Order: sequence, then structure tokens, then C-alpha cells
Amino acid sequence: MRPLEVRLSAAIVLAAAVVFLGHALLREDPGVLRFPLVLAVIAAVALAAMWTRLRAARLIAVVAVGLLALAHTVIALGALPWWVRVSSGLLAAAHVYVVILLLTGPARAHFTGVPND
Repeated sequence: MRPLEVRLSAAIVLAAAVVFLGHALLREDPGVLRFPLVLAVIAAVALAAMWTRLRAARLIAVVAVGLLALAHTVIALGALPWWVRVSSGLLAAAHVYVVILLLTGPARAHFTGVPND
């Protein structure tokens, strides 16, 4: 069974991808949907990495979620409607929290197979 940190990380990444895709659909512009779809693919890579127990999976997940946090930070600092900037800022903070969760001892023990002392 996966530890709570890994399950919570996966849930946050999945929810953030759904929320961001929902924001793109609310903007009602087909050109706006392309970037959220790219971020959804990166989120899917992170989720797939978290699902496996390979040693490199944690690093892949941390890098992918770090890219998501960076993208949302850039969006939050851009010239977009206020509600998009605020929600992207919150999503960036959520992704940073996921990185922190993946760097905890229980997550490390899950991916390396070494018991956490």
C-alpha cells in the first residue's frame, strides 16, 4: 500500500490538472486549451511515476511537478484575468506542496524500498 504522502500527492496533481483544464474551458477560446492540455500530459507523467515503485519514479515525479509549479507561477505573474492569476498562484502553491510531500521520509521509503527509520 502506498503511504499517505504519495496518495495525497497524486490526488493533488490530478485535482489541479482537472481544475486547470476547467479554467481553460471557461475561457471559451479554443486556442487557450492547448497549454492546459500540455500541462495535463505532464501531470499524467507525474501520476504514472507516482503509481510505479521504481527508484527513478520519485525523481521523475518531482521534476514533472516542479515544471507544473513553474508554469503556474509564470501564469500567475502574467497579464491575465485576476481569477486566472489567483487560481494559478494557488495551483503553484499546491504543486510546491506536492514536491515537499514527495521528499518526505515515507515517500522516499516507498520508492526506494528501504524502511524509514
